[in-house]
This record gives sequence, structure tokens and C-alpha cells, in this order.
Amino acid sequence: MHYGLGLTLAQVQEIFSSHIRTELSAGGLVDMWRRAGEAFAPWYEQIGREARNSATLHADETSWRVNGDGYWLWCFCNHHNCYYLIDESRGGDVLRAFFTEAYAGVLLSDFWKPYQSVQLAAAVDAGAGEASAGEASLGEAGTGEPAKAGGERQACLVHLLREISHVTEHVLPGKSKCDAEQWIAFAAILKRLLKDGIRLRQREDFTPQLYGRRITLIDRRLMVLAETKCDDPDANRLAARLLRHRDEIFTFLDRPESAWHNNFAERQIRPAVILRKNSQCNRSERGAATQAVMMTLYRTLKLRGHDPRTVIEAGLRTWSKTGQLPELPAAVVGFG
Repeated sequence: MHYGLGLTLAQVQEIFSSHIRTELSAGGLVDMWRRAGEAFAPWYEQIGREARNSATLHADETSWRVNGDGYWLWCFCNHHNCYYLIDESRGGDVLRAFFTEAYAGVLLSDFWKPYQSVQLAAAVDAGAGEASAGEASLGEAGTGEPAKAGGERQACLVHLLREISHVTEHVLPGKSKCDAEQWIAFAAILKRLLKDGIRLRQREDFTPQLYGRRITLIDRRLMVLAETKCDDPDANRLAARLLRHRDEIFTFLDRPESAWHNNFAERQIRPAVILRKNSQCNRSERGAATQAVMMTLYRTLKLRGHDPRTVIEAGLRTWSKTGQLPELPAAVVGFG
């Protein structure tokens, strides 16, 4: 009710009191939740490990409050895992603590600078172990066998398209004629470039090998646009961003397992936003830790096709009898 559906503490008490005829104090509920969070700590840690070792991982963060102070709720997720972390920092130190090793998959995020602090694993030749950063191409380590893909980033193109629309709708009317003309021209070229890449990826027969030439042309068009110098400050700002993130704009064309947007993370963080509005977050760091564990369990089990209430109840019964948790359920075969 609380961590899965977002009901407040008072609402949970009222439901138990009126419908189940069971009186529960606020302190009793909080203490039970805390003990459940401690019992499920091994599952929480396992979900974090599986997320770090996944082929793709979406990342996002939103504001949070702990005892009235400003904190941040981080979300790292894919279609089998959803890991929440609550910390007072929104900086790269949180990411470095979460990614204990170099990440070997595709990390999808917005353009928030701290995501650049995540260390990415180099490509590995199938027969010669790890290659250096300059040896990430196919067979370059000397075996002639294809290299295993290393870690890469994919920036969310939805954020980029939204910013283009925002400037066009709200900033453009106040620009001088010269700056307005430059912005209109720059925005049109950028939108066409992004949509060309998205349409190419959406082809039913798309593979990086089949459309290698078109991908190369799109990359060249990106570099030309990124090196454009304009008098308009917004065009210059976005061109500089393209140049900084030139290797992160069209990763989804080289790595088909990746999406071109970060919508999945935003959908997974939305339930936490609803709960934040209802419950005003947490009153202590211990409560925040319990919050992260229980929301992680609920969302991960939902993603894996399980009924979270049933699985959590069965896990607590086993833990209370043996002191050990059962195995964390895998995804239901064929689910989704």
C-alpha cells in the first residue's frame, strides 16, 4: 500500500482500522517496514549488481526530502531491474559509488554532467583479453575476431528535441532578426538530423551492418553542425553541447539494444514522484534507506512479471523461519 501504491501512513492505518478491524500505530508500521527493509537487503544488493552488469541501463534522478532537507532520489533501471538510491548529493560521487566497476553496457541518461563521471569499460577482443581505448575496433588486438562491445553512453534525444521546441516557442520571439534567422536555420537542420537517425533506426530491416554507410553520413552531418559558429547564443550553446556529446547522440544506431530516449527511466521514477506528493518523502535517513529498498523490490518484481505482494510475503515467511531469503525470482518467461 505505501511503497507500491503510494498511500500515506495515515491512509494505511485507516484501511486497517476500518476494513480489517486491526489497529496499527504509526510507529508500529514504520518499525515493521524498517525490519522488512533490513531483511530484504540481500535482494536489494543483488538487484543493484544485476543492474550494473546489464547490457543497457537507464538512469535518472529527481528531488527528494529527508527530514525537510533537500535530497535526491536516483533511479537505475532496465526491463528486469529497477534500483532506487536516495542520497543528499546529485553529483558524480553517487554515480562512482554505484558503479563500482567500469560499466560495459550502454548507459542512457539526459545531458546532466555528472553522468560523464561514470567510467566505461573498453571493448574486449574475443581472443586477446582487454584492449586499450585506442584498440576498440573489430579485431584490432591481433586475433582477427570481432571485439566485444565496451561501455558507451546514449544521451536522451527527447530532452534535446524539447529544448529546441522550448527555445522556438518561448525565446525566439524576443530575439533580434539576425539571431532569429540563425536559430531557425540551426534548429531546422538539427531536428531533421535527429529525426533522420530515429527513422533509420525504426526500419524493420535495420542493422548497423546493413546501414553502415548511412550511419557514417549521419555522424558526419552531426560533426559539421557541432562545429558551426553562430552569433545566436542558443544555437552556439546547442552546437557546443553536440560537440561535447558527439559520441553519445547516435549510439543507438551502432548499438541496436539501446533506445534513443530515456523515457523508460522517467516512467519508473514517476511512481516515486506520486508518492513524494502524497507522503512528503522521509523523516529520517533510516526511513530513506527503507524507502529505497522497498520501492526497488516492488518495481523490480513488477517488471519481472510477478505479484510483488505475494513474493514479498513468501520471502518474509521463509526469512522468519530460516533466517535466509529464498532466491530472488527471475523474470517470468515470455513476460512483456
